Amino acid sequence: MVKIYISQTKTILLVFLSIIFIAGGFGIVKSSDADLVIRIIGGWGGILFGIAGAVAGLIKIFDKKPYIILDENGFVITPGTKNELVVFWNEIEEFFEVSMHSNKFTAIKFKDPEAFIARQGKISQQLYRIN
Repeated sequence: MVKIYISQTKTILLVFLSIIFIAGGFGIVKSSDADLVIRIIGGWGGILFGIAGAVAGLIKIFDKKPYIILDENGFVITPGTKNELVVFWNEIEEFFEVSMHSNKFTAIKFKDPEAFIARQGKISQQLYRIN
């Protein structure tokens, strides 16, 4: 069994950038040169999204659970959560790499995508079908 954890370095970077976002939001709110609409939308939006990013990052920093578990049957993404996703090796036709905006992702081609989708919750089913 192999356990893969979320990168602590990237999570700390998320928290750091969120703090900068919060500071930028406060700067926009306090700016006397900015239009009132920009101060409200830009400033408070920056503050709220910055706080959301910082909170999410801090939660992940102290979360010691693995993000992915690989074993002889398949793999589990976010094990032990309500969003746990189980994929069995015999369901997979192939893995391949996808590049989007200079980011590389590993994609999965299922032998029977509808069977995999049918095991998911209602909202997840709709999102998988859109994707």
